[in-house]
Amino acid sequence: MRKISQLRNLKYIGQIRSNMSDLTVTGLTIIKNVTLHNYPIRYAYDTIEPVLDELIIVVGNSSDNTMEIATDMAEKHGNARIIKVSWPDGNPRVLGKVTNIGLRKCKGNWIYYFQADEFADRNKLDLIRDALKHETNSYLFPFVHFYGDIRHLQKYPTYKYAIRLFKNKKFGVSSDLDAWSFTGFKIYKSLQINRIFPTSYLDFPIYHSHNIGANASRGIARGDVYAGRTIEYDGFVPQELLRFYNTLL
Repeated sequence: MRKISQLRNLKYIGQIRSNMSDLTVTGLTIIKNVTLHNYPIRYAYDTIEPVLDELIIVVGNSSDNTMEIATDMAEKHGNARIIKVSWPDGNPRVLGKVTNIGLRKCKGNWIYYFQADEFADRNKLDLIRDALKHETNSYLFPFVHFYGDIRHLQKYPTYKYAIRLFKNKKFGVSSDLDAWSFTGFKIYKSLQINRIFPTSYLDFPIYHSHNIGANASRGIARGDVYAGRTIEYDGFVPQELLRFYNTLL
């Protein structure tokens, strides 16, 4: 297995604007083999793009057209940077280290972290803009975990809430475990004290398309297959997620 030290082998692509206002947001995501695994990163990005002043995309060594997709996203945004990183497969704990590489390159006052299968509601983006004005360090987002199709949710999801928006404190925030757990650090001389990042709740659901691509493509996206593991859902579904789901049928 490759050593984690290989993550230091980086290449940087793109330019960043130097003049930013006091309330700017950097979007950060990490992607690898997104087409191979049916990750809807293009659609996910479109749901949050209007509030992003900067975009950082960390791209892993892929065997499909992931780099091409990342390049298209960067060109569409216009103020983006692609960071090429080689990381080994099969070890979720590496993803936190990969995310931290991207965190160090974010220049916005705030960071919005999104994974390749997470959708926002474009009709509620003003909630994020307003959240930047409040005295808090981070926000906890509720999650809607789809499973199999857009008519069912995971009955027992691994997590119901996660931090997705937080202040950019240079070398003061880190991602732990598999890239979704963020921790704040307080530095005093040579002593580093690890503490949970102070957070507030934001009523801005994230729609997680967990296993939709894999299961729909196999033609088994039916509730009876997941008896006891799912619950029926007839609530809101982002238009971008609907479009992605329809491409799989």
